[in-house]
Amino acid sequence: MVYYYKIMKKELNGKIKVPLVSFRTLWFEEKTYKNMDAVKNEEELYKINGKKVTTHYLINATHLPWRIPRYSDQIIDEIKK
Repeated sequence: MVYYYKIMKKELNGKIKVPLVSFRTLWFEEKTYKNMDAVKNEEELYKINGKKVTTHYLINATHLPWRIPRYSDQIIDEIKK
């Protein structure tokens, strides 16, 4: 995500051309991960792009959230919409 975020910020000035659905994990079991950095990145994209950006926050979803049934169902449902 960091790579894509930096590219979007540099190349596109944060503006996206198509709607974006983002799934971000927020960690509450580890103190090393900075949840506010993740939220700030998403909020900055939203401020620039408005309703084109939809963010879903997943709690302690690991790096592969689609492998957890409750999150994979949520991701599939959102894509179908």
